[in-house]
Amino acid sequence: MSFSYDISKEIIISENTNKILKLSWIKWGSSDKEKIDIRNWYEKPNLETNELIAGKGISLDEESANELTNILVENNLGDPERIANALGERCGISIDIPEEFKNNTNNINDNVNYIDPNDILGL
Repeated sequence: MSFSYDISKEIIISENTNKILKLSWIKWGSSDKEKIDIRNWYEKPNLETNELIAGKGISLDEESANELTNILVENNLGDPERIANALGERCGISIDIPEEFKNNTNNINDNVNYIDPNDILGL
């Protein structure tokens, strides 16, 4: 089954041998509503064309995409310097990031408090 789509903008997030993960602004089928799409794209076995096959992914409306962005940033995901630069360009301001936070791409698990089973058992 083939689906029609129209992509107005796309950004490659990552790629390997035959799979590309893209962030796209896309209209599916005959819809006139553009969605923010995060999806794996695969090369067709026929390498004579550059056409990619849509794989698993998710399409978000603008409100959901904005909320996802807020949640990711609030949970310490993303490079603070890149986020500050993008926000500065968007709002026309300058944001200074302290050196200790530059290039800090903390994993979400860095802020998790783990429980030691020995503490629970009194050992």
